[in-house]
Amino acid sequence: MKLFHKIKILFNNLVLKVLTLITRSPERIRLPVPYVSQFANPSWAEMVLKDNQPIARDLMWEESGARSVKEYERWVLSICGVACTLMALQFYKKGEFKIIPLARDAGAAGVYKKAGDGISQMQYAPYTKWVRKFNLRGTIYTKLSFKSLCYLLSKRQLFIASVNPNISDFISAPATQVGGHLILVTGYNKKEETVTFHNPSGFENNQTQSNHTVSSKEFMIYFSGQGIAVRSK
Repeated sequence: MKLFHKIKILFNNLVLKVLTLITRSPERIRLPVPYVSQFANPSWAEMVLKDNQPIARDLMWEESGARSVKEYERWVLSICGVACTLMALQFYKKGEFKIIPLARDAGAAGVYKKAGDGISQMQYAPYTKWVRKFNLRGTIYTKLSFKSLCYLLSKRQLFIASVNPNISDFISAPATQVGGHLILVTGYNKKEETVTFHNPSGFENNQTQSNHTVSSKEFMIYFSGQGIAVRSK
């Protein structure tokens, strides 16, 4: 099964590379995707991640749909991928959802697993199966180039990108770390060579939350090259 999964990803990469070479994408794209933070209070992202404030002090935790503050604490640092999914669901008009119940549902589908006292990172293969229930299609890619990213967005596909957490413009992980955080790419500009994205744990003070734009060169420093393209079925 693992071998089949690897072959499928290699096939996805090859098809995308060919399509990128033979298709001319628009000069720029900025998809109007609503922003969703993985924190109930978007302002609290910086308080927790930068200032080490207790998660439980987020007074808006109930807005997440959590049954208790303990459940909110258990999930909130692991659900960047769920926040990206919630943005996609809103963009494609697939319904209204709360982030913690959505995470709970994803966990039941194997998208997340227990990891000691915490929760694992998002599992890509189970994720692509899980989102089908919302009439979304998820395709896993690796070694993605800037041009391929442009192609996907030009086809109204959103891209959940695996990046180093330092993309928030705050050092919280080793510079050599590959991945560790998920963001949603929503636009590009080929002339200016920039990438625009929503960061579920971005900070308000440095404006790294919604529609954060960086040069493609800087983006590629943080980008692991892999992620999941999401589109409406």
